Amino acid sequence: MEKHIVWFEDIRSYQEKYNVVDQYQLLGVTYWQLNLPAPQNWVYLNNHFIVT
Repeated sequence: MEKHIVWFEDIRSYQEKYNVVDQYQLLGVTYWQLNLPAPQNWVYLNNHFIVT
């Protein structure tokens, strides 16, 4: 059996990415694919950012 590493997106990974936005004072973010299921991300976004 060969070991491997699996990466996935969850609220912790999204929060780290949003921390980079704050750290470097970036003007915003965008998404490549909006239909991916990540409901906790949308709740976090609406509670912490102005979405336009």
